Amino acid sequence: MKKKLALLGAAITVSATIFAGQASAAASYETEVLYGVNFRAEPSVNSKIYRMLKKGEDIHVISQVNAYWLKVEDKNGRVG
Repeated sequence: MKKKLALLGAAITVSATIFAGQASAAASYETEVLYGVNFRAEPSVNSKIYRMLKKGEDIHVISQVNAYWLKVEDKNGRVG
């Protein structure tokens, strides 16, 4: 079953995102992007933007980096 996360802020990436759900630091899981969000190289608003993750796109959450950022993998295998 997919967990639904509300990803907030176009300047914040899914790889490091504020969301209206809870991610477990110990578990990876599949989810769907609910709001368009920047997909970044590093957990910083100053890091390179790979691309925009679109609403409805499936992603794989690898881990929670800190309280604001997630490490994810997109459908093309890129990690950010």
